[in-house]
Amino acid sequence: MISKGAKDQEPISYQALLDENYALLDENSALQDEIQSLRTRLAEAEELKSDITERKKSEEALKENEARRKVDEAVKAEREQLNRLLDILPAYVILLSPDYHVPFANRFFEERFGKSEGRRCYEYLFQRTEPCENCETYKVLKTDESNRWEWTGPDGRNYDIYDYPFKDSDGSTLIMEVGIDITEIKQAHAAVQAERQRLFDVLETLPAMICLLAPDYHVAFANRSFREKFGESGGRRCHEYRYELAEPCEFCESYKVLETGQPHDWEITIPDGSVIDVYDFPFTDVDGSPMILKMDIDITERKKAEEALAKIEEARIKEIHHRIKNNLQVISSLLDLQTEKFSHLEVCKVSEVIEAFMESQNRVISMALIHEELYKGDKIDTLDFGSYLRKLTADLFDSYNLGNKDISFKLNLEQVDLDMDTAIPLGIIVNELVSNSFKHAFPAGKGEIQINLLRTENSASKSDISISDKDCMGKSGFDYILELSDNGKGIPEEIGLESSSSLGLQLVNILVEQIDGEIELKRDKGTEFKISFIVQKS
Repeated sequence: MISKGAKDQEPISYQALLDENYALLDENSALQDEIQSLRTRLAEAEELKSDITERKKSEEALKENEARRKVDEAVKAEREQLNRLLDILPAYVILLSPDYHVPFANRFFEERFGKSEGRRCYEYLFQRTEPCENCETYKVLKTDESNRWEWTGPDGRNYDIYDYPFKDSDGSTLIMEVGIDITEIKQAHAAVQAERQRLFDVLETLPAMICLLAPDYHVAFANRSFREKFGESGGRRCHEYRYELAEPCEFCESYKVLETGQPHDWEITIPDGSVIDVYDFPFTDVDGSPMILKMDIDITERKKAEEALAKIEEARIKEIHHRIKNNLQVISSLLDLQTEKFSHLEVCKVSEVIEAFMESQNRVISMALIHEELYKGDKIDTLDFGSYLRKLTADLFDSYNLGNKDISFKLNLEQVDLDMDTAIPLGIIVNELVSNSFKHAFPAGKGEIQINLLRTENSASKSDISISDKDCMGKSGFDYILELSDNGKGIPEEIGLESSSSLGLQLVNILVEQIDGEIELKRDKGTEFKISFIVQKS
């Protein structure tokens, strides 16, 4: 190696130069070895770096694979959960391809219609070779919009169908269809509709006028009777088309129910003279809005009938007063007769006077009982005379205060309805004849009084009527026979019906003539009076 200033120095020997070069070579060799060593270490480092890089790549690939696996598992789990959710839905969910295949169907669908097994929907649902003409599902592929329609499945049930355009994971176009079984809903709706129609038919048939009034006075509904009375509303308010008024009627009370929430009943005479009984009720419509249910009943004829009945009742009351007046006149006449009995006597015994007025009292009581029975009965002008006789004889028995006397009654009374004009005279007759028996027939204080009230057509079958009586039954045209008898000592022969001086027997004769009847007297085994009479038909 020649230094920079070699020209100015002394020449160096070749050996020395060679030695120097060898020394440099040795030094370079060591340097080369060091360089080689460095290169080797560098190569090893590069190799190590490459290994680390590959390892990192592998680790990253492993991590990526693990993440992808976890994602796949999560997706699978989500899909399985979604499938489980779809399987428990109470509706069917399917996916339809454009070529009518069914790539997915939930459990509901498969349980109802079976598995498709690669067949097209129309093939395995309806065993058809072509798509169904009435199917609306594939409209969504043309419109790219959802569609709702109703379908009757092969099981005969009704389904509410919802179709939606759907993109599959590979980008292909499908149709997602959801079907809800609405068979029971439709049946319930049909039942409601039938019930509503039945209610409508009932409302249409009712003779009452029924309508629904809105708060703004419009008529939301009116039945046939209402329309026949007032015509069709034509969208007008009630006061406009019923009474041709521009404002609500001042007399109308219907809208009170919206204020009070309580039913309201009122009466009105409308312009045509009809009298209307109005019933208003608060009503809530199906949408929750308040309304008024109005029922109008035309009571015009009823009012007229009530007025006529009032006049009849007034006339009836007048008739009752007239009859009572006549009865009082009878009482007055009886007292006059009683007075005449004592008018020729200079001295009257107190006991005779008391007995006379007690007889008059019993006669009055017999008439009063008639009015009592009429008042208690369910008929205005007639009474059950048999029931009346039972009460009359019981009262007579009590009034005579018989004490320890052994006197009894035997009553055989058919049900006979008599009017007052017949019942009162017969009642007084029974009073007189029973009183006579009490006073005169049983001096020993023992005996029986019998009263029979019989129809003439069947009285012949009674065992206590003699054969001779049976022969004359019905000949005179009388309807009934009233028999009063006792088993006492009998009426003396010298006392006759027409010649008797007894006030009681005179009164009996007068009253028998008053009812156009006949009377017979028999003296066998005591005393028997038989009175035949006609019942006047009303």
